[in-house]
Amino acid sequence: MLKKYFLIILTFLLLTSIASVIGCEKASITKIYVNEDNPNEYLELKPDGTYYLYEEGMGLTGEWEVKGNELRLSWMGFVITAEIKGNKIIDDEGKIWVRKSNNFTSQLTKIESPSEVIKKFFRAIEEGDYYKAIDCVASNVKLKEELDIESFNEARAEMRKHGGIKKIDIIDEKIEGEHAEVCFKIEYRDGTIINIDEPCGYLVKEGNKWKITEE
Repeated sequence: MLKKYFLIILTFLLLTSIASVIGCEKASITKIYVNEDNPNEYLELKPDGTYYLYEEGMGLTGEWEVKGNELRLSWMGFVITAEIKGNKIIDDEGKIWVRKSNNFTSQLTKIESPSEVIKKFFRAIEEGDYYKAIDCVASNVKLKEELDIESFNEARAEMRKHGGIKKIDIIDEKIEGEHAEVCFKIEYRDGTIINIDEPCGYLVKEGNKWKITEE
């Protein structure tokens, strides 16, 4: 669906989502469409107007809207369109994406994306939930040993000094097989901004879950 745009964006080593004006009514439930020829590829249309696309080993996020029978995905300043035909979406490359049942959706949305794990990790620190934070970390990395309760409390105290987290923005997410790279920035309530983009955060898949690891 987005193959030709990957070639443009990859020259800047960047995959990211961009806000777009959403002028249509959103669905009340998440919708999942799976590539008819490759069930490992899927498009998730969320009720909040954002989407998650996993295609050709990479993940992508942005915003979506529907006008008539046309689906529009906003991404890096581009608006990519696809045709909706009943329970199917036909993209600009002719790929057919078939909508799955609500049961399939429930199973799929339990798997958090790499970006969601990053957000969950820092939110857990802010909330003082040590075990939730540790659960976001890969079992075989030093980070798990280094993040003892004392270091955890110090990190939380530092966050509180800045008034807590206002928001976490994902700048870039790349998925290649069992490995992922997420670049992001944290904005605190006092206006302080921390960019995690050189290097970015690295994740590895353990079972069906993404875990934070070292480069």
